[in-house]
Amino acid sequence: YATGEFKAQRNPPNDAGEHVLIAAFVAPGMVYPVSRTPDYARPSNLTSKSKLKDRALQPQFNSHYAFVSAANNYECMDGARDGAVMDYDELVCETQQQALPAYRLYFSAPTVAVEYIA
Repeated sequence: YATGEFKAQRNPPNDAGEHVLIAAFVAPGMVYPVSRTPDYARPSNLTSKSKLKDRALQPQFNSHYAFVSAANNYECMDGARDGAVMDYDELVCETQQQALPAYRLYFSAPTVAVEYIA
């Protein structure tokens, strides 16, 4: 998110050539585990969109948690227990009061694409 990797145009770094990421302690409360079968209209189509996108959290839950795959349009992926490799973990909280900023992490983004090495 700090580099703007998910947008059409990346975020520019600061004057030192760095981006900043805020790390936080989070109290997620009751977590809803997002998965393909109940949360996607076409679970087997890996490019389909989640039914949860742009909607409020599921009733009775304080956050949503998903494994995300860049290769599949940054959508939720199942199979982590079976060895599937995920690119990101995503936690969406109900309110900003669930997060307590801990520190800022400054980093330089790679100038070339980085591949996952198994």
